[in-house]
Amino acid sequence: MASRNEIPQNFANDMPGGNKQKYNNPIAISKNSGWRYSYENMFCVLLISQYLLSEKFDNAI
Repeated sequence: MASRNEIPQNFANDMPGGNKQKYNNPIAISKNSGWRYSYENMFCVLLISQYLLSEKFDNAI
């Protein structure tokens, strides 16, 4: 089974025929030195997840 990030990466690779472009996002830089496929942002899951996941959860208001 493909990982969460492999699915969008495989889709993004298939659609533009493998064409890549520079992408200066910190997540992309840490994963592959800063590029993405031209068709779609293959880091969408990681980009969204950083805002959904919490390091600490307590019931403080």
